[in-house]
Amino acid sequence: MVNTSMENSTTAATPPLTTADTTTAALNCSDPSNANDTLCMMNSTTVPPPGPTPVPVRPDCNTTRCDDEYTHLFLGRRNDRDDGFLKAEYSDFAVWYSILDDEDPEFVKKLQGKQFYGVDVTTDHTALDGLSVWTGTLDCDRRHKVDCTTSLNEFYEVAAPEAVIDEALKEEIVVRLKNYSDADAYITAVEMEMMTELVYKVVDRELPEVVNVTEAETDLSDLLTITSNLFSAPRKRRWISIQQNEGGATQMMGNLDGYAMELANKMQTDENGTKGALDTVVTTDNILLSVSRFDINYDDLTPRAGLSFPNYEDERINTINESWDHPEDKITLPSNFFDFTSKETESATVVGFMYNTVSDFLPLDATDEKIKNKNDIKLASRVLSLEVEPKLRMDLHNPIVIELSHKEPKADGEEALCSFWDYNAKGTINGAWNTKGCDVHFSNSTHTVCHCYHLTHFGVIIQPMDEIESDPHEVYIQFINFGGTGLSIIALITLICVYSCVKALHTTRNVIHINLCVAMLLAKLGYVMVFMAKIHPIACKSVAVCMQFFYTASFAWMLVEGIYLLIEMESVVGAYFRKHRRYLVIIGWGVPAMIMGVSVALHFDSYGTTDACWVTFEDGTVYMFVGPALVIVLINFLILAFVMRHIDDVAARDKDHFSSRRASVRATAILLPLLGITWACAMLNSMYTTIVILRFAFAVLNSLQGVFIFLFHGLGSQEIRMALKKEDLEVEFSKVEKIKIRQERIAQGKESAAPPLPSYVA
Repeated sequence: MVNTSMENSTTAATPPLTTADTTTAALNCSDPSNANDTLCMMNSTTVPPPGPTPVPVRPDCNTTRCDDEYTHLFLGRRNDRDDGFLKAEYSDFAVWYSILDDEDPEFVKKLQGKQFYGVDVTTDHTALDGLSVWTGTLDCDRRHKVDCTTSLNEFYEVAAPEAVIDEALKEEIVVRLKNYSDADAYITAVEMEMMTELVYKVVDRELPEVVNVTEAETDLSDLLTITSNLFSAPRKRRWISIQQNEGGATQMMGNLDGYAMELANKMQTDENGTKGALDTVVTTDNILLSVSRFDINYDDLTPRAGLSFPNYEDERINTINESWDHPEDKITLPSNFFDFTSKETESATVVGFMYNTVSDFLPLDATDEKIKNKNDIKLASRVLSLEVEPKLRMDLHNPIVIELSHKEPKADGEEALCSFWDYNAKGTINGAWNTKGCDVHFSNSTHTVCHCYHLTHFGVIIQPMDEIESDPHEVYIQFINFGGTGLSIIALITLICVYSCVKALHTTRNVIHINLCVAMLLAKLGYVMVFMAKIHPIACKSVAVCMQFFYTASFAWMLVEGIYLLIEMESVVGAYFRKHRRYLVIIGWGVPAMIMGVSVALHFDSYGTTDACWVTFEDGTVYMFVGPALVIVLINFLILAFVMRHIDDVAARDKDHFSSRRASVRATAILLPLLGITWACAMLNSMYTTIVILRFAFAVLNSLQGVFIFLFHGLGSQEIRMALKKEDLEVEFSKVEKIKIRQERIAQGKESAAPPLPSYVA
């Protein structure tokens, strides 16, 4: 005789069917051919007489069950009486196709599986009399009353009031919820609320001090499977309904964050209870979880530089790479992040979540002033979260970089806002979207790069842009920029070719001019590339860095030209550089490289903005360019003042040599103020955007810088004009100087204006 009790039943509690009751319905026992069938014989005596009955001759009496004289065995029913069922419940019809030996040590396992917690096997009917008959309610004292429940409503009524969730009840809740929350099952809003509350009870339970890694991973996998089922896209309307009065999906995400972090801190990595390095990844249909733990070396944090989540090179997340259409979302911590955290611990724990579908039904409540059109906003990206322990003890200096891809392309009339879920927003049930501490670093139609200074749940909010009246001057300014830049490029290339191809112009001073032209030419080419590089953040940053370097180099070579004037004037400073001419190259290219390197190291994230591929004005990074430029301009003005003051004395000592340098001094004296005025207009324009004349002035001066260089160092240079005519420069300059000296003598009355008579006349 077999007595069983069953848990996890999913049907209503009804008196179980017997073997004969279930089977003979499909068996025609009136057919003579079935008369001797065992089931038909059993059915013919469905009401056995009380008391013992004779045992028929059995061909298998060599088995251990031959002492059971009651052969008409009904599944789940006493076979010696007809006054009720034993305490048993069956959801499915069971058939054993072979005789089971009750003395077999594996007998219970063969019957039990995972559904039965107890199986009694006996042939002593006297012992059976001590068991109560089945009355419709199972005796659940052996484990928990939840074993008696047959539906989610009953299960919730029993489990929800429990103050303490022990391990057995937790396992039962997990098993039930995995079945009830199946993605293909129909769930009402009320049932969704029941399941979310049961999940909260699981994550809020008290954990042991130490948790085995395997058990913890299984725990997280089960919990995320349930949550992923609840977060499936078809349940969007259920969450929207719940979130009208309760926390909903955002509360669920917050609870998961806390639970995963608590569990991660308690995971042991070996049998000795050591909490060493940890690297765990859990993937489900809609959720990705990464848990890592590592030692922090505060003296050398380079191994953790650029720590990012998720790691798409990890083979364990290949499933989401395919099913989520190859996501590109990522959070990257700055290399010095742990310099700003509490140093009370020598290890760090990082927990990262990425949610694929919650953006479809998360609430769109917003309290931030930047989110103006609260009725028209939408969450356009996946949601990423990252939690790190130890916590930050001060504000970050370098931002956390969050790269988010848009689920749908952003339209031209829309703008992206880097947002996070603020659980502490006032006047809300469970928080609202906020943008404080997060800025849009770059955004195009498909991606947005955010810079934030705290950790939480991040997403991209898309809202319609305010209607802005078109600038009537923009068309003219763009025309000036493109037209002037094009002319400058042509002029600079022409001047470089003249200097390079005319052998008579191969002098040190003209080599300086060639370097000046090259620096300005590359800066102008960078400006042309801005419009192609804006769509890609890395290319935009690269163009911004190159433009700063070459514009700074242009100023530096202007300084080198001033220093070379000192060399030709045989001043003390000039004498030093005459002996160390290699320093001129270092000043021209090395100093700009140093300035640019320091600027990039300190403010790399400020290069390449959403408006232009240039240095941002907001955090003062632009002064890393403007400051050195102003210093160079000031030094050059001092040099020019010195040269202009002593130029006559030098000319008197060496008339033939210095006459050819006057044009260079004049060109430098004109170009230097032009360069300074150009960037002064740029700074004023950034501060006074409404003054249109500043925009036009900057556009004209900046775009025509190459043309100015060509005019004053090219066409305005007597040296170049003579070289192009293939005249002897030394001879011509001597003639010019003799004419000037004679004019001065005539003006002083020392010589007659009439030409001298020929010798033969005298």
